[in-house]
Amino acid sequence: MNPIVFWRSRRRAVAALVTCLALYLGLAASDSLAQPTPVSMCMNIATSGSYQLTQNMGPGTLSCIEIDADYVTLDLNGFAIHGPSNFAGISATGDGIVIRNGSVSGFNSFGIGVLGSATIEDVHVYGNGHGVSITSHSI
Repeated sequence: MNPIVFWRSRRRAVAALVTCLALYLGLAASDSLAQPTPVSMCMNIATSGSYQLTQNMGPGTLSCIEIDADYVTLDLNGFAIHGPSNFAGISATGDGIVIRNGSVSGFNSFGIGVLGSATIEDVHVYGNGHGVSITSHSI
């Protein structure tokens, strides 16, 4: 085989591989930069992902926000979830739950109740029957 043809073919193969890798990394980066799902009313979250409140909310028929999935980030976005209700303000069952940046008050049960692992950041929990309960791993 002619050495020039061999190197040209190899260079094209490497260029194609680099292009595919760049496209893949670009798609992966855009997925991680996806906007959070807006939340404007009490709801059940059953899919992993990022969610963000768009307004103050209060009470739902059970817990205002019920999380039934792993790896959910709920950004309260500075807003409040408030009772009265006999249930928790936010209840979650799953691992890798992150709740941040807001307040939860006025619930006769827990402000935040998690069965699984969770991180709670910059959340003011007050005036509830109990504050925060995480049954499993870490705060």
